[in-house]
Amino acid sequence: MSTVMDSGEEIGAIRTIRRGVHFSPELKEGIRGTRALAVLASAGPVVVPIAVQQVLDRGVNGPGGPDV
Repeated sequence: MSTVMDSGEEIGAIRTIRRGVHFSPELKEGIRGTRALAVLASAGPVVVPIAVQQVLDRGVNGPGGPDV
């Protein structure tokens, strides 16, 4: 997929992003922040089941039973 500029030149998506970063360097900081948040959001679905399993194995089903 390409974008047509006013000059009639066709450019691709990556080149469009590079031009945007060239004219607005603040986009680099935004992209870094977005990437960091995406990594954290991706880790959530992995961490929650492991935490639940540990609570069940060590707390509820532990050697002395549940500690209420």
